[in-house]
Formats: sequence, C-alpha cells, structure tokens
Amino acid sequence: MRQKPFNPGLLNHRVLVYSAQTSEESDQVTSAVCWAHVADISCNTELRSGHLESVIVYRIIVRYREDLVSGCRLELKSTVLRVIAVFDEVGDRNFLTVIAEVDNT
Repeated sequence: MRQKPFNPGLLNHRVLVYSAQTSEESDQVTSAVCWAHVADISCNTELRSGHLESVIVYRIIVRYREDLVSGCRLELKSTVLRVIAVFDEVGDRNFLTVIAEVDNT
C-alpha cells in the first residue's frame, strides 16, 4: 500500500547535521544544514544511574541524504539530538524519517 506523498512545505525547522563520530575523531564535524519537519512522539521519565531523567523522542522528516545514518547528531534550536534510526518509509528516496532522542551527555 502506497502512502500519501509528504508535503515538502512542512519542512519548517532548520537542523544542523553532525557526522557520526568515530573513535579517532575528537570533534564532530558539521556535514550539512537542512530543513526538517519535527514532531515529538514520546516523553518518558527513566531511572538512569540512580537519577530520574526525561527522555524525549522526536520523529524528524528530512529530504533524502546518503550521509544521515544512526550515530549522527542533529542540532535543533540549540538542542542536540542523537539519531537512533533512519529509514525511508515510502521507499522512493525522496524523504527520510529519523527517530532521535535528546542527547543528555
């Protein structure tokens, strides 16, 4: 079943994409600036290392790009997000859906 096409006019948030960090790199390099549609999909409170932490997960839609993979970081309005998953929902290589959470490190 084919999904309804995504409206590119909804890409209304500017996002910085940082490349995935390898072990020998000490600094992350900005690889791109792109426009995105951002929606928060969940907010949970978890116990991590003996402290309660809020975990906010976002669903972000961007135009298709080869360099956006899990392990990358995104910056949205001075909030750093860690990319958990990247997939093409429709399979037409026009848009990517990114699942990311707020990086508290």
